[in-house]
Amino acid sequence: MLGAGNAERIKALTAVVERLEQMDVLLPGLDVSKAVDLLWFYVGQDAWFSLDGHRHWSLDEAEARLAEAAR
Repeated sequence: MLGAGNAERIKALTAVVERLEQMDVLLPGLDVSKAVDLLWFYVGQDAWFSLDGHRHWSLDEAEARLAEAAR
């Protein structure tokens, strides 16, 4: 079940990154695959669990900081 959810998230992130590529706003030298990986890092479950569960951040602060970093 988790695998299917992860596949759907990757599919959605890929669509976002492909649109960013069409708009020519990806950082120079950053390809679609690496950009998807970076978004996965910033908005994936592991980031939330690490900050909220392990580091005791509030979900609001984790959301704000991860969104800022992803931009």
